Amino acid sequence: MSPVSLLAPIGLVALLALPAILLLYFLKVRRPEARVSTLMFWRPFVADRQANAPWQRLRASLLLALQLLAALALALALVRPGVSGAIGIGGTTVVMIDGSASMQATDVGPSRFEAAIARAHEKAHQLGPGQEMAVVLIGQHAQLLAPPSSDPAVLDAALDRARPTGSEVDLGEAFSLANAVVAGRSGASIVLLGDGHARAPASPPRVGARLFYEPVGVTGENSGIETITRTGSP
Repeated sequence: MSPVSLLAPIGLVALLALPAILLLYFLKVRRPEARVSTLMFWRPFVADRQANAPWQRLRASLLLALQLLAALALALALVRPGVSGAIGIGGTTVVMIDGSASMQATDVGPSRFEAAIARAHEKAHQLGPGQEMAVVLIGQHAQLLAPPSSDPAVLDAALDRARPTGSEVDLGEAFSLANAVVAGRSGASIVLLGDGHARAPASPPRVGARLFYEPVGVTGENSGIETITRTGSP
């Protein structure tokens, strides 16, 4: 069974809302004022006052259950859980890493580029039987850092040599190189790791494999890959 990973573990902080909600219910005291015409009605009010005293055992409450479920759902949405077992797509996967200048931003530590490299290392160690991975660095000219390999050590060494180019990148050339790598390979896929700031090529790149985009860092508005043409069979 593939393990589950958290894409945004900082979202676990939202789980603190669960004990906070329970604490509020423990401390919540409701003592309505009421006029009674006879003492025969006094006993229920005394019982209600005792039941609503702080730190009493919680009573069944549909509203409390709904609030806890809502807080739990929000926390799960924030942590973005996902299956991170063997790359899982099968066949050959080409991991393309954006090496543009914007990838040197430090909104994620130590930088967007290093975060992308770390994610690629994880993918190299998640390869399953019969799976292999290649690494392409997207720069002014695309570089094949590692041809398809199933050996994590080989892929780690190639990733350790990767450096951001600090210049405009050529996505079209990078996709052409990735297409050449997956040509004739069934079940191939291409994974693009970047911040979405790479300038789109003049003509939409043709992709001969399944394409997955994994954002790195906090992207700005109106950024990303606008058009990609899918060709060939999966």
